[in-house]
Amino acid sequence: MEWLKKSWVKLGIRISGFLFLIGATAFTIAYFTTDIPDPNEYVNSQATIIQFSDGDEVGRIGAQNRTIIPLAGVPQDLRRAVLAAEDKGFYSQGAFNPLLAGNKGHLIEAVKKELNSLGFTEEELMVGGLIVRTTLEKDPQTAAETAVFKQSPANAPDDLRIGLVSIRPGTGEIVAMYGGKDYLERQLNDATQGITQAGSTFKPFALDLVLL
Repeated sequence: MEWLKKSWVKLGIRISGFLFLIGATAFTIAYFTTDIPDPNEYVNSQATIIQFSDGDEVGRIGAQNRTIIPLAGVPQDLRRAVLAAEDKGFYSQGAFNPLLAGNKGHLIEAVKKELNSLGFTEEELMVGGLIVRTTLEKDPQTAAETAVFKQSPANAPDDLRIGLVSIRPGTGEIVAMYGGKDYLERQLNDATQGITQAGSTFKPFALDLVLL
């Protein structure tokens, strides 16, 4: 019986050694094949900036709402204020994204979808620091939003949806768009994704545009 006991001990040692060897091999393979992100790349990541046709900013896409400038370009008072700040993460807690509030969120999302269709990846949009000049124009955009606000029925039901898009004839460029009152409340763009047909009085104009 003694020899049998020793045999079981030797077998257990061999099995343990074999399992250890497998684990060590798996760890080594994982260590050398896992792509660990460069922390410097994350620190230097920048959001994609979306601009009106004149270069003014519409909004941003990305987790890092920053523009990199040299330290020498930062005023000393601002440096001290940053060091003294107590709640630096107020707008980054994930409860809401103020960059997408209102109709602006629909504009940003529409541009993002267009960039995706052109082959830009989510990573490029989130941290690539791209500058995207659109065909949107500030004055027509302001006029479109003002028109929706003024022409909306005073006692409109809560489920009333309004969408508006202004297109430049000849080029098809979008110069203004109203997709909804607040993107954070409703992500469906009523200008591009609404399914309601146009009124009968407007259809002749649409058909005439197609014939042109």
